[in-house]
Amino acid sequence: RTGERIAQRADDVYDAELLGTIRADSEAFLDTLDRGLEDAAGAPAAERPVAADELPISDYEQLTDDQIAARLPGLSPAQLSQVEAFERANAGRAAVLDQIAALSHPWPDYDDMNVNEIRARLRKDADPALAIRVMDYERRHQARSTVITAAMRLSTV
Repeated sequence: RTGERIAQRADDVYDAELLGTIRADSEAFLDTLDRGLEDAAGAPAAERPVAADELPISDYEQLTDDQIAARLPGLSPAQLSQVEAFERANAGRAAVLDQIAALSHPWPDYDDMNVNEIRARLRKDADPALAIRVMDYERRHQARSTVITAAMRLSTV
């Protein structure tokens, strides 16, 4: 707006129009973004219903428990969450939900932590069962050798 006003005062019609167009486009974009964020904030992903066609496993509803369980290990944590939300809202099959739980991250903020933070948490908790979950999860997802080694040491404590 300031640039637009300066251009208008300088009788620079071309730049005033250009800056006005840029401002209008930016404001429209911000309004769209704001509405999208309000919608997302109003319905957290875990509570939003997930449609079968949004799932990362095609023909999900036609598959057996074993067929679904066989495809789960290749999914990302976000995709596992989608499948879990769908399964809980629909069939609620224990075999599928148990497999998802087994593949899920060791603790809620695990994926946001770096190697040093994970190793510190493992040392602090010193829980062999947790160390085994970390080791299994790391092998399936990020395969960071330093985390796997630290978890291996603690899993035999």
